[in-house]
Amino acid sequence: MVNVHGIRPMFSQSVWKKAIRFAVHEHYQSFYIPPGTGKPSDKMDLDACRRGNLTGDYVMAIAGRYKVARGVVVKKGNRSENADAIASAVNALSNSNWANQDLKIRALECQKIAEELCKPGVAKNGGARTEGKQVSLVSKLAWFVEPDGWTLYDSLASAALGVNSFEKFYCALDTRGFFDLSAQLNAELATSPHKDLFGERIIDKFLWVCGQSMAGVDRFLRKPEIASRKHPKSVDDLANAIAANHANDFIKLLG
Repeated sequence: MVNVHGIRPMFSQSVWKKAIRFAVHEHYQSFYIPPGTGKPSDKMDLDACRRGNLTGDYVMAIAGRYKVARGVVVKKGNRSENADAIASAVNALSNSNWANQDLKIRALECQKIAEELCKPGVAKNGGARTEGKQVSLVSKLAWFVEPDGWTLYDSLASAALGVNSFEKFYCALDTRGFFDLSAQLNAELATSPHKDLFGERIIDKFLWVCGQSMAGVDRFLRKPEIASRKHPKSVDDLANAIAANHANDFIKLLG
């Protein structure tokens, strides 16, 4: 895993602003999939699952899109049963005070859920619900149930913070201004044409691209398929404004 402490002086602020603009565009693109494409979007899944309405079908759909479906046990034809049980466990977060806790406490609750799901004997056939402790899966599903003030765990995002564990990832975010920055972004989004977007997910996308590699951020952003993307002017304007107003706060997250 890449430790990027010391990465900040490697690039000019213009590169970091490019990464922030990418994050806004990427969040917009995955949140609003154009109708008629037949592809699911984060917004569609969020609207269906929010406030404790996650189902087994959505567990598998979201896990598949985020490439963590391999963690759900599928042996002996019990995939549906296990997916339903995972949904029930994550939905319980909506019936608690989880959404009002700091990131460290919320991360610990996700860990507990992941630990319970992988215990032998919890499934009807005597097996486990998941293959090992799937904290990344639980963190992603939790966002679709209770998105406010939460972000997804990802190994690349963790690398961008210079840490190498689930718990350290959320502790780092907690101490480096995640809540303040996400609140500022959400306030800015609320007055934009794209008020449904989430500051938390813009941060998520920024950390993801910064975790590519120490020298790879600028190279990744210069790829033709990335650099040539076209977006509505309102999204470009939003991305430019966020990059101009919050670049230092985004960079602070990196440590």
